[in-house]
Amino acid sequence: MIERIVSSAVLATRSDYGMSSSLKDIGRLVKDDGPRLVQTLLELTSGDFFTCFVSQNFRALPNDLATTIATTVQKRMMFNRWHFIPGNLQRQHVGSSRHWYYPPTVPDIAVHSHMHRAAHSRAQVKFSVRAPGPDMSRPPLRIAGQTYRGFYDVRVVRMKGDEEFGTEDMLRARRRTLWLEALFNVLVAHLSGADAHRFVIKGFSLGAYLDLPANERYPDLPEPGVAAARPTAEIRVS
Repeated sequence: MIERIVSSAVLATRSDYGMSSSLKDIGRLVKDDGPRLVQTLLELTSGDFFTCFVSQNFRALPNDLATTIATTVQKRMMFNRWHFIPGNLQRQHVGSSRHWYYPPTVPDIAVHSHMHRAAHSRAQVKFSVRAPGPDMSRPPLRIAGQTYRGFYDVRVVRMKGDEEFGTEDMLRARRRTLWLEALFNVLVAHLSGADAHRFVIKGFSLGAYLDLPANERYPDLPEPGVAAARPTAEIRVS
């Protein structure tokens, strides 16, 4: 379901690739006392997170380049998520030796990112949109009494050309983040049950990704002068 949501974001915003990242094993955070939860959060590594990566027509790129872009993005997003999660704790609980970022809360648009950061240059991130979740208009994700922002997101990227993302693109990405909210709320509710079956997300390994066919288009976004048509891929979104 996460992969389908990211796929629809790529199509809806006419992007070259998109992604979403979060924690593989949410059940680790279902702790009934504060000290145990804090210790668990501080023991997490970047490998405890995943990045779902979906591209469009990466098959046209040299295979080594496509894999490098996907892997670079996945590693960076897992590293970022590792920083965001402890940013939800009170400062005195984090400690001075643990690096952390304030979790993002506001959707944003970036232009010419490849000119500002070496990592963005390697990943060919020219234009991008980030829609963090839970959305700023919505309650934070609550797990065992602890609230979280920046727990997941939807991001989309254009690698070339002159067409920057606009407000409508940002709202389309944000809509997908709102869909993820429902998914994560269901997961947390299940894992918080007394007899919950523990599970871990094992997909989305580094270098593995879904590549959509070339020229896929979201139904209500036809090319100039071309009538709208349904996408040929088995992805149904509304």
